[in-house]
Amino acid sequence: MECPTHGDPLKLFCKGCNDYICHKCTLWNHRDHDHSPIKGDFDKCRIEVMKILEDTRIGKKVIKASIDRAVAMLKAYEKDATEANMKIRNTMRYYTEFIEARKKYLIDKVEKMRQAKTTQLSDYTNTLRGMLAALAHTNDFLVQNMDSDGLRLFMANEKGRSQIDYFSTMFKKMTIDEERIVFISPYFDLVDLLRKFDVQRICAISGQVVNSVIQYPREAMIPLQSLQTAQPHRPLNYSLASTSSTTSPPSQTLCLKSYYCNNTSALNMELTTPTRGIGQAISGYWMPVSSKPIRNFVPGEPMFSFGREGQGQGQVSRPWGLCIDREGHIIVADRRNNRIQIFTKDGEFKTMFGSKGNGPGQFDLPAGIATDIFGRIIVVDKDNHRIQIFSMSGNFIFAFGSFGKEYGQFQYPWDVAVNTLGNIVVTDTRNHRIQLFTREGAYMNKYVFEGANSMKMLKGPTTPRGVCFTTSGNIIVSDFENHRLLLVDSTLSKVLQCVGCEGSGIGEFNRPSGIVTDDEGRVIVADSKNQRIVVLTSDLRILSTVYFKSPDLDDKDRPCDVALTPEGYMVVMFETLPDTARDVASNDKEYIKIY
Repeated sequence: MECPTHGDPLKLFCKGCNDYICHKCTLWNHRDHDHSPIKGDFDKCRIEVMKILEDTRIGKKVIKASIDRAVAMLKAYEKDATEANMKIRNTMRYYTEFIEARKKYLIDKVEKMRQAKTTQLSDYTNTLRGMLAALAHTNDFLVQNMDSDGLRLFMANEKGRSQIDYFSTMFKKMTIDEERIVFISPYFDLVDLLRKFDVQRICAISGQVVNSVIQYPREAMIPLQSLQTAQPHRPLNYSLASTSSTTSPPSQTLCLKSYYCNNTSALNMELTTPTRGIGQAISGYWMPVSSKPIRNFVPGEPMFSFGREGQGQGQVSRPWGLCIDREGHIIVADRRNNRIQIFTKDGEFKTMFGSKGNGPGQFDLPAGIATDIFGRIIVVDKDNHRIQIFSMSGNFIFAFGSFGKEYGQFQYPWDVAVNTLGNIVVTDTRNHRIQLFTREGAYMNKYVFEGANSMKMLKGPTTPRGVCFTTSGNIIVSDFENHRLLLVDSTLSKVLQCVGCEGSGIGEFNRPSGIVTDDEGRVIVADSKNQRIVVLTSDLRILSTVYFKSPDLDDKDRPCDVALTPEGYMVVMFETLPDTARDVASNDKEYIKIY
């Protein structure tokens, strides 16, 4: 390149004029200016370009990583939205079903109250009408003898006075309370509680709620091509450390604030019925349940029975697990058929749910079963080593537990019981323990029966089978292999009492199994191999026994579980031995009997 003024080669750069000059220019127009050789500036510029190229490479890498992260965040966000929608639907369906069931329960309760009061008032008025008719008859008798003389008049007087005194005394004893039926409404508190159901965006890094809409500056929307206009001496300021704060939004997750799982205490105050004790014969039933006295039983002759061997509706195969819900339905764990069946109080088949498998709503030999104050059905899915919980209509809600020895895991759980607080206790047979959970399935505590065989007096380790809560909140467990009952305190810290040993006498057991308690504290145990039911006091003193010698039963048919109807009748489930189960399909045996 040559100088346009002097024709000499351009070898200098005038910093003041920002132009290229020759040596002659330094003597005239650029004499007092600061200038330097062109070659040195070219070297510096080349170095700056190399830096810009490196910054560009890093910037491209950072932007691509941010794009990949944004795509991954979008996929995660879509997944969270899908899961949140599912949880919302499941939770709302649960509460909808509960509200419908509560409505039916309250309407039925009003009808029962109306019928009871109608019967009471009908009896009362009929008695009064009878007294009124008798007084009219007495009045006629006295009028007829008013003009009589002598002994007849005295007799009329005596008889009239006697009848008047009798009716007067009888009338004074007849009292009836004036009552009203009042609906106790939550006064829209329930609506306010339901309004608290919400979904929010939670920052995955800080855990804080994101309340504002994220906005980006307009510069962030400039196309990448516009970066070509940047000055060469101002390289793009990208750095790996800046990616989390400048090139991508904070990571967010969508979560469901489930009032059912996290804040049910206030809601429960509105929805639960008044409690009579920690343990109840029928969870949520509005009246106390008292087992019928032993004299009402005719051993071997049930009031009625149902449940023949088979796979059809209303048929069972080696069932184990029995409970009564607050509507009086009889719910049966049909073990070998891998299903749950529900019968009316008269033993008529109503519905069933479940099948073989390990998915939600499927079973592998279900055993213990219970209902809670919400009417949920809680099933021990024994060989799947978990607990499944269903709505009253048999819809799957959730499950908890897996195979293992850790907290909340099981090895062949067998029976389950629920108290009025909603706590769930499960007998974990092969782990030789019981475990306590919240109504949501969260682990609370356990009691391991270690050291119970320290004297080597027992056949083997404790094998908890049946379980129930007492009215005071303690827990009774049947030790199946060691033929005894264990009373564990409500905190699961110690064994309060141990009763029984192997035998058939008073105070002895032979493989005790299912247990239930009535609302007066009596404990009823299925003493399976002795083929009897044993009734005990709340402190485990023997009250009475009932032997079963029905013509359709033999020594292979043993009572395995027991429950109480709202009227206090015993519902006893029988099972046969595994090696004979297939041989009884053609006979007329019925394995569920009402006594």
